Amino acid sequence: MILPVVFNVNHSSIRSFKSIKLEHEQLITRETPENKLAQNSIAKNFGRNYLSAYSSGMLNFYTGKNNPISFQALPKVIQTKSAYRSYARNGHIGCIYCDKLMFSSDEMARSMHTLSNFAKDAKSFTQVAGSFSEYLKPNQMNIIDRISKMADTHPGIDLETVISDIVLQSEKNVVEKQVKVLEDVSKLSAILPDDKAHKIRTLVQQFKYRLNGIAYVDEYSAKEFFYQIRKLSNLMSDKTKAYEISTIAEYLTHPVFKNESGCLPLKVVKKLYELTKIVPHKRAQLLVPDKPGMASKAERLILAEIEKCSCGNMKNSINDLCDVTKKKLDGVPVVLKFSNKAFSYKMHEILEGENKAVVEQFTACTRKFPASVNNEDAYMVKYKNMPVEKFIYDFLDFSKVSIEHIHPRNNNGPDNIGNWALACRQCNSIHGSDDIFGEKFPFKPEAGQHYFDTIIGDTNKFGYFRVKDVLKQIENYESQTGVKIDSSKLEIPQ
Repeated sequence: MILPVVFNVNHSSIRSFKSIKLEHEQLITRETPENKLAQNSIAKNFGRNYLSAYSSGMLNFYTGKNNPISFQALPKVIQTKSAYRSYARNGHIGCIYCDKLMFSSDEMARSMHTLSNFAKDAKSFTQVAGSFSEYLKPNQMNIIDRISKMADTHPGIDLETVISDIVLQSEKNVVEKQVKVLEDVSKLSAILPDDKAHKIRTLVQQFKYRLNGIAYVDEYSAKEFFYQIRKLSNLMSDKTKAYEISTIAEYLTHPVFKNESGCLPLKVVKKLYELTKIVPHKRAQLLVPDKPGMASKAERLILAEIEKCSCGNMKNSINDLCDVTKKKLDGVPVVLKFSNKAFSYKMHEILEGENKAVVEQFTACTRKFPASVNNEDAYMVKYKNMPVEKFIYDFLDFSKVSIEHIHPRNNNGPDNIGNWALACRQCNSIHGSDDIFGEKFPFKPEAGQHYFDTIIGDTNKFGYFRVKDVLKQIENYESQTGVKIDSSKLEIPQ
């Protein structure tokens, strides 16, 4: 267990964070073989000792997965999301999908604080980060290994410099994988009717242009625009404005905008006025129902309204996106960034109406695109221009505990404890709303049993969960994954 917490810890025996950090920095400035050994020892043990001192001052329980817990923050019977997330503290239970331990919010904050203070020496950073191995995924450990190897050949190098050097090779690796996926999609297009096959091959060529920074006339996609707007608006500090922008942008995906005549029914016009605050009596903003060309005019009015709403910290990014979108609508060549999601959205628009099995073949191809959530090269590229602190935060965030809806909410899954599970952010993101039944299950099948063994043990001994909630969780898990859970040890009240 990497976060050893003991009852009645003597805090006076644990050196303060500042004194240990100072000692480490002094050893770095006086580089000798002896100092290097001492420095390595401090780095290897610092993360776990500091978190141990922190945890012991807050909690009162035995450490280790499947061990009993008892602390005041936990209610007698867990019924809320916050209490359920707290249940994962100090590595008490692993992710339901990958079996890895998960950081609570406060544990993650402490871990980030610790790692950030070792960022000036990349080797020490990897040693401290390595002490969290029970929490980190294989791709995260691969990143640590790559940083460590470069630090070995460049003693004293800082983390920011190492990341910059690794990114150069990572970019090449990512592009190679992206091109391979695009070519596979192009070959697969042979199974489609000629007109759709031509559109798919054209799409593949356009995205090769994106990889090479070449301007081209790109077909406007409302779904792609909405996806990009939603990502940007989620970063806004004003959440009310963010919701308003996202709602307005989503309306652009309404099927009526694909009408070849460009006409808008009266009810759509009324809805647009309601959503966007466009003033109908102004001549420039007048939308005439059932008149050709109104859909195109409405699209531009909506873009203008989104720009007005974005008068916050994301104004420039949102305005730039709106400007590019206007150029797409006008048929002007633009240079665009490559995006896995953008390609997928456009591809599925072309495949609309095709047999489900055919669409699944194309979807299986695009799932092979390298993504930051499960590919270390893509992760390094994504954060190449970001501060080291952001890199460290997101690196740990993969392992942060989250509430997983076993039966996805957008597939009519309920939002209650009978449908909740604890999953790390990475696995939660990978699952999303995808079908993970049977052969499609992308996780460790044994993780679910380990997870419910802990739940069942604490239900029997301490009553932390209601038996009916545990049974419902197991039922949902089995129905969604096809993985059977042995619940015979669960003590059911007579």
